Amino acid sequence: MAAGVPVLASRIGGIPEILQDGVTGAAVSTRFRDDLRAKAARLFEDADLNRTLGLNARAEYESRYSPQANLRALLDIYAGVVRRP
Repeated sequence: MAAGVPVLASRIGGIPEILQDGVTGAAVSTRFRDDLRAKAARLFEDADLNRTLGLNARAEYESRYSPQANLRALLDIYAGVVRRP
C-alpha cells in the first residue's frame, strides 16, 4: 500500500480488516490457486484497474498506516488515558 500498488493477499488473519477487496487490491482464497492466478492476471492486464487500486491503496496507507497517522492514533490514546479519573 505504501508503494502505491494494489495489494494481492489471502483472506486470512487480519488481512480482511486491512484490505478492501476491489478498492485497495484483491483478496484471494487460500484454497484455490486459480483464484490467485486470475486476480494477479487481471491486475497485470488491466492497467487502469491496477492504477486505480494502487492510488486507492496509497491513499489508505496515508490515512491509516503512515508514520503521521500512527502518531495521531498514539497521541489520541495517550490523551484518552490522561483524561481518565
